[in-house]
Amino acid sequence: MSKKIPIKEGPLQPERQVSRRSVALRLKPYRALGLLSPGLFFLLLIYSGALLSLFVFSFFRYSASGVEIMQKTFVLENYIRFLGDPFYLKVLWNTFKIAFIVTAICLVMGYPISYFMVRTRSRFGRRVIMMTVFISFLVSVLVRIFSWIIILGQNGLLNNFMVLIGIIDEEHRMQLLGNIYGTIVGLTHILLPFMVLTLVGVLKGIHPSVEEASQNLGANKAQTFLKVTLPLSLPAISAGSLLVFTLAISSFAVPLLLGGPSDRMISNYIYDAFLQFANYPFGAAMSFILLFLTLILVLIQMRVLQTRLLAGG
Repeated sequence: MSKKIPIKEGPLQPERQVSRRSVALRLKPYRALGLLSPGLFFLLLIYSGALLSLFVFSFFRYSASGVEIMQKTFVLENYIRFLGDPFYLKVLWNTFKIAFIVTAICLVMGYPISYFMVRTRSRFGRRVIMMTVFISFLVSVLVRIFSWIIILGQNGLLNNFMVLIGIIDEEHRMQLLGNIYGTIVGLTHILLPFMVLTLVGVLKGIHPSVEEASQNLGANKAQTFLKVTLPLSLPAISAGSLLVFTLAISSFAVPLLLGGPSDRMISNYIYDAFLQFANYPFGAAMSFILLFLTLILVLIQMRVLQTRLLAGG
């Protein structure tokens, strides 16, 4: 009897290879979706669900005396109360004013730091600045706030130092806490790293040869910066300013601990409405007014930046 010789399987047939490749190509767009699915699930179901609940609550009526604190009736009195009260409009204006000032200071301070980090040839200097920026993220926000209380207090380090060198006397110590100055200093310290890191990411993409070409064509350093570097870094300026502004406008701990009663921001009153007075409808209305105004400013900024970029070719 003749023995059967086992036949070894060779490489995959071309038809099988093509089918596997076609399946892989079809599934390729869904790989990213699969990786993003946990985060999308959290945002769509949990975060969006909470926002939707707050939006519905903002149209309910608050009932201080009764079994239920919210009457499920569709009313606009919460929005009318906020928009028709000069006190709350002043709080809203104060919130946006502080956020704009902090954003401007962070931009003015952060741009030179970011530019130096990108253009310096000293590895040691770059590492020192980067380490300093990242160390601020490792320290708790409350620790940084209380450190500023120690520095800016009437008997703090700053006042004691100025009295020691003779700039001021004991009777004229500066009041830097309990007002807008303390809030601005604290928010600037906390949010400056966000501006620096955002600017660094885009400034690295501007090759030094572009600036060298501008100087070779007769432009000095100031003209090169104003006509080449600054326009090319507009996306970074827009992104960093938007990030700092949105974080500043929703700040809670800094104005509460470093600011005064007349300098409280809208997030502090939202907290009071929810947790102190249990007025969920009015707190939800204030939250969505702040959210709507922030979205409008974001859309305006994106529109203006897109127009500038298109105009610049």
